[in-house]
Amino acid sequence: MLQRSDFPNKHRDFEAVLENEKESSDIRSLAAISLGKIATTAALAILVKNLHVSDERVLAGVMKALGRVGDRTTLDAILTAKTYATGLALREAELATILIAHRMGLEKSEALAIETGEHLEPEAHCARPFRIKQADDADAELCLRSFAHQPFGIEFSETPIYQARCGRNTWMIALNREFSAKDCVITLGRRNAFLGVVALRSEQTRLYSAAFLLLTSPTRERDAVDILVYRPNGKLTFRGTARMAGSRAEFAIRSVAQPGAFAVKIEGAFADGALDIRTALAATFVQIKKREPIEE
Repeated sequence: MLQRSDFPNKHRDFEAVLENEKESSDIRSLAAISLGKIATTAALAILVKNLHVSDERVLAGVMKALGRVGDRTTLDAILTAKTYATGLALREAELATILIAHRMGLEKSEALAIETGEHLEPEAHCARPFRIKQADDADAELCLRSFAHQPFGIEFSETPIYQARCGRNTWMIALNREFSAKDCVITLGRRNAFLGVVALRSEQTRLYSAAFLLLTSPTRERDAVDILVYRPNGKLTFRGTARMAGSRAEFAIRSVAQPGAFAVKIEGAFADGALDIRTALAATFVQIKKREPIEE
C-alpha cells in the first residue's frame, strides 16, 4: 500500500525498515526492493549507504534493487561490495554489475566477462513452431503498464512490441527505445547494450512480468555481437550471436545446456528497431533433467 501511495517521503519509511535490524530479513529485503522501484536520487543514496549490511538476504535485496536502476557511480560501489558479499548476495551483485554495465553502455574495452555454455538444438521429431508477431495496441499498452512497477532503468519503445504464444503461455517482447532508431544496429557493435525484456503473462492477473532480460555485448570478432538472455535471478538461459551487415543484424539464439533446460531455436534479423523472425522452434519436453529444484 505504501509503495502504491503518492506519499512524497515514503522512501524514508522504507529506509527505516531496511536499517532496522529487529525486522526480519525478508521484510528488510522487500524494503530495499521498494526503494529500487521508487528510483529517485534519495532512494538510490539510501541503497548505496546500505551496501555494508551483513545480513546476506538483505544485502541481496539491496543488490537486486541497484542492479535495476543503478548508474555508473553505483557500479563502482557494487564492485567494492562484491569483495565481501557471499551466497545469494554475491549472485545478485554479479547480475547487478552485468545489468548496469549494459544499461550504461560501457565500451568494448570495459565489457565484463561473458559466460559460456553449450547449446541445445531442438530435436526434429519433437520441435514445434511458435509464432512471434507484432502485438495489437491493447496488449502492447497492457504490457507497458505492467512494467510501470518493474523498473529496469530503460525506456521501452511503444511500438513495435511483439507477442509470442507457446503452449498455454503468452509472452511479450518489449525493446529499449534507445535502439528503435534507424541504424541502431551500428551502436550494438560498439558497446554493451540492454536491448529489452521478454515478459510472461500471468493467467491469474492477466498482467505481465519480466521473465528474461535481453543483453548484447561486442565480440572480439569484427561485426558480431553476443546475445545473452538472463532470467531475473541471474541465470543465463539462452544465448546466441548476431552478425551485422550495414544497418542489419542477422541473429541466431539457442538454449544453454543445463539441468531443467528445454531446447529453443530462434533465428531472424534486427534492423531499424524492428524484428523479423524467420524461425521459432521449441522442444515439447525438458531435454536435460533437473538435478535439483531451480530457483525462479
